[in-house]
Amino acid sequence: MREKKIQRYSNVELLYVIKNSKDNSKVLRAKSELSTRNLKDQELEQVEEQYKLFLEQKEKRENELLAWDEWIIYFLLPVGFNHRMGPSKDHIDMESERFKKYGFNKKLWQMTTARMFGVIFYIIILFIIIFSR
Repeated sequence: MREKKIQRYSNVELLYVIKNSKDNSKVLRAKSELSTRNLKDQELEQVEEQYKLFLEQKEKRENELLAWDEWIIYFLLPVGFNHRMGPSKDHIDMESERFKKYGFNKKLWQMTTARMFGVIFYIIILFIIIFSR
């Protein structure tokens, strides 16, 4: 997936890049793009407030736990199903990449433990079926 052009960034995204990016060329491009938008002082204050709200929501999402239905899916389907004719990655792979990319470490840990418990569950079921005969 391509990264979107700096001109398409919202004001809040530009401010995020300016304050958090380690790439100096990207910071300079973001600063010049923000200055070309000719925002007034009041509008800049609104952008700052929106930026603070954005950071709060981002932190909340990072600390949020998996929903019950998500956990059950990872427990009941601990392994992916790749098909030759289907997409190259399954849902579990894509979700784990998304969790890593956006820093959802708690969700990634919960997904991993749910999958582990799911594998153990199916192994126990298999042993029960084999040894009950």
